[in-house]
Amino acid sequence: MKSLNIQIKLLSPVILSSHVPDNNLTGTLGHIPASSILGLFAAKYIHDKKLKNAHDDNNFFKWFLKNHIIFTNTYISEKMETDEIDFQPTPMCIKKQKKDNQLVNILAVDDDYDEQTTSFSPFSNICGNTIKAAEPEKIINFHHKRDRLSGHTKDRGMFNYEALVPGQVFKGKIYGDTQDLQAFKRVFGDEFTARLGKSRNTEYGKVK
Repeated sequence: MKSLNIQIKLLSPVILSSHVPDNNLTGTLGHIPASSILGLFAAKYIHDKKLKNAHDDNNFFKWFLKNHIIFTNTYISEKMETDEIDFQPTPMCIKKQKKDNQLVNILAVDDDYDEQTTSFSPFSNICGNTIKAAEPEKIINFHHKRDRLSGHTKDRGMFNYEALVPGQVFKGKIYGDTQDLQAFKRVFGDEFTARLGKSRNTEYGKVK
């Protein structure tokens, strides 16, 4: 199985809903799920081909319904000096000691280890004994609720959207056999703009 690298740059705030224990806040994930990326490409394919019955199109059926093309999650990538560093979810065994913030692999400690630990950064880059941490930047935007019939703002209606900050870059891969990947790249080219996530028909969700 071969692969293509994909890179998604956020051109506007992006909302990828996650559960937050607050009825007035729509939280967002810190990565872009594979399902969202599949949906992005599928929507563009339908739009560009002007398909009314997408499942009857051979490529659409193979790539998006029969999993001949496999999408991965995409995770934050950051420029550090002259290098681009790609991050992945931090293994659950990597913890931080509460007393001195020292990192420890709890799978490699002695049986009598009894230090109190807490979770480390959600995303990291591990190279040998060096661990770099990263966490995608987010903002919270405030919106008034509107009456669906009148279109007017409700006096006491307020809700908040948490969103990924524009300008950030996320990277992942697309897997498939050589023939499918070559055809996929011919169809979609090297670069395009699209919409992603919740409220993507408003000021949110523009990506490249």
